[in-house]
Amino acid sequence: MRRRSLFSVLILVFFVGTPTFAQNDDVVVDESIDRSSERPGITDLFDIDAPSSAARDGFWSQHARWPICPIHAALLPNGDVMTYGTTEAAENGLGFVYDRWNPDRGLAPNSHAVFDVQTGNNIFCSAQALLPGTGGLMLVTGGSVEKNGRRNFGTKHANVYDPTDNRFFQPFGQMKFARWYPTVTQLATGRLYVLGGRDENRKPTTTPEVFDPVTGTWTAMTGAKSGLFENGGWNYPRAFVGRDGNVLMMPMNRTGLFSVSIRGNGSIKKIRELPVKVGGNNNMAVMYAENQILAMRGRDSRKLTLREDGTVRSDNIPDFRGDRLWADATLLPNGEVLVTGGARVNQSEADAVREVEIWNPETESWRVGARQAKSRLYHSTSLLLPNGTVFVGGGGPPGEVAHLNAEIYYPPYLFTSSGDLRQRPRLLGESGSGSVIRVRAWGDEGTERMAFTINGERMKTVDVTTSGRSYYYTTDRPVTGDQVRIEFLNDDWRPSEGIDSNLNVDYMEIDGLRHQSEDPRTFVRQRNSGFLERERLAQTGYFEYFDQSTGCTNLGQVAYSQELTCSVDRQGSIETVRMIRFGSVTHSFDMGQRGLTLEFSQTSNSVSFKMPTLRKSAPPGFYMVFLVNDSGTPSEAAIVELL
Repeated sequence: MRRRSLFSVLILVFFVGTPTFAQNDDVVVDESIDRSSERPGITDLFDIDAPSSAARDGFWSQHARWPICPIHAALLPNGDVMTYGTTEAAENGLGFVYDRWNPDRGLAPNSHAVFDVQTGNNIFCSAQALLPGTGGLMLVTGGSVEKNGRRNFGTKHANVYDPTDNRFFQPFGQMKFARWYPTVTQLATGRLYVLGGRDENRKPTTTPEVFDPVTGTWTAMTGAKSGLFENGGWNYPRAFVGRDGNVLMMPMNRTGLFSVSIRGNGSIKKIRELPVKVGGNNNMAVMYAENQILAMRGRDSRKLTLREDGTVRSDNIPDFRGDRLWADATLLPNGEVLVTGGARVNQSEADAVREVEIWNPETESWRVGARQAKSRLYHSTSLLLPNGTVFVGGGGPPGEVAHLNAEIYYPPYLFTSSGDLRQRPRLLGESGSGSVIRVRAWGDEGTERMAFTINGERMKTVDVTTSGRSYYYTTDRPVTGDQVRIEFLNDDWRPSEGIDSNLNVDYMEIDGLRHQSEDPRTFVRQRNSGFLERERLAQTGYFEYFDQSTGCTNLGQVAYSQELTCSVDRQGSIETVRMIRFGSVTHSFDMGQRGLTLEFSQTSNSVSFKMPTLRKSAPPGFYMVFLVNDSGTPSEAAIVELL
């Protein structure tokens, strides 16, 4: 069961607003979409018409308006996405609002909710991370302060966002040091390591600190204080937990790799040199597999292997086509790495790179994919979604254009050679626990009967009364909406006599997820139109969904070394079970994502997989678990919180 945060019960005052799209004539935006009166009504992310080339190159959705410029993007425990960084008029450095997006509603206007941040400080250019063991609280460290008309002075504020009720508050007190452009790294111990950034005097913050979510306290790591953070090294340093539990750090504008011990007050040592010195606009790094990092430093690409003794092996690999300043790198469920956005010349729309590039870790080679409609430069973000697609949005301000829009990339593994969507493995939930189906229905004459049918087999028949009430059936294994049909069995429809004993259904609910009869994905055979709350089933009528629900399968909290056995459908032969940590991205660096493969076994209708044994391999927190079949096609993810 999901643990409720102690902090979320605090009495807090907050404001909830509906999405608005204010305009600022001083900001140049894309007129074709950002200032249009309406956004495209993309209600279903998978309602797409892809060409045959999608199986080779992938495919981009139509771009859609976004309420703000998503400078920061993070996945929330239920699969929603939180973005923040500007006002609704695309003013950077004034990030007192944030947007929560529900991907299940596509890119339609009602998929967004815009809220005010009620903490009194600007969270623009901060760093965010989910706190393990709190039920999904998000820690936001630092941000921007304005002094005498100048922006981007660091702040000591540490805000917390509670996704259960959309509240921002400050329960932990301030950090030891002010930070603007910091990095947050999840440690194997459950604590978080905060490093880099610029202070309240716009000078480098040279001392890291550690946050303990159990005690709510901050500890200065004075032994790891370093001049490495000076001369631009403070700019979102790339950092990962290594095989020895220490932090592998790659400061900007340095050629060295450093190991930071988190014991006591900390210590730091150089472990090797890399050939290229790069800044934050040309430095991507992804832990794509256990103890493996793909580092893209300018035009130099290399594979870093983290050894058990804390040292790092560096192997040169083929480079991608050229400079991609302010690009993003996103780990995919099949283990490949997707690179999106960037430009050959810094912040130049004319020199933007719109084709994606994909790195295959097995062949250690790059290939070019589909071209996106919009450029994605400085202040753009890219985030893997549980459905296996990739959200890409933003870019500017500042820049030639402020992009208040986003688009979805569909990787090649989703498509057949004809451009149709592939049938995907489907992870339904833990075996041994069934689904609860609830149907709200009425019978006009009280003589109606309906049946719960699952995968074509009639499981239970009930009599329906004239009063609206709920009818239940519990299955012996998890099911989804497209497996269930509600059938009407005994119609008595005689227009000449004015007799109508048809059945009316309002909704079907499966494990708390409600399928409304008005939903466009619902099919009601021979239904009468005009009913807002209930749809009428005529003779031999039925009520069902064409497609599986897009809601995430949530497996709750799991322990290290725990084995889970889950029911699956349409699985074929499973080749890999891959686990990817929730993404949390800004400024060309996803501080959250890291991947590893799990041990597993398969039967005809279930897959058993074992959680990681070592906390150093998989620090505690939220992860997506994907089943990948022998065609390389992933399931939608199941969400776990590893503790």
